[in-house]
Amino acid sequence: MKQIILPAFFLFISFNLQAQTKTVDTTGAAAALTTTAQKMMQLFIDKNYTAYINFVHPKIITSLGGKAKMLSIIKKSITDMEQQGYTFKDVTIGAASPIIISKTELQAVVTQLLELKTADGKLLSTSYLIATSNNRGKSWYFSDTSGKNLKQMKAFFPSLSDKLVIPEKKEPVYYKD
Repeated sequence: MKQIILPAFFLFISFNLQAQTKTVDTTGAAAALTTTAQKMMQLFIDKNYTAYINFVHPKIITSLGGKAKMLSIIKKSITDMEQQGYTFKDVTIGAASPIIISKTELQAVVTQLLELKTADGKLLSTSYLIATSNNRGKSWYFSDTSGKNLKQMKAFFPSLSDKLVIPEKKEPVYYKD
């Protein structure tokens, strides 16, 4: 009897675990990732920083002292840049890496191309964002890598997968008018 019950028990557990495993629609998650990143960057270009902050990873917001403090930092940084003759003109969201299914979240790296207007030309800068979702890709948070590599980013975000690939920072390209 014991020989029948034990295999039946393991079979029951196996079916139960499979039924509880949640699948992830990575195609849908990738589409949501791109749409969300584009929306976030349009809010930034439109200077709607209050709405923009809602897409920033909560850990970054907390580390800066909350949403109000982060909003203040962004506004001051933009004002300082504008006083130096730089204005954000456009942000293009490029290709995202394949989505990695980590233990508790989805993760990807997104390319962004920033265009800044200068007094006598424009500056194009390529940078990278880490995108994370804790609800199977329905919504996403973003963290700018600011030229940091994966090891440096993992110091702040330990849950990042070792499979993420952050390209090396590229030097901005200047075009004179």
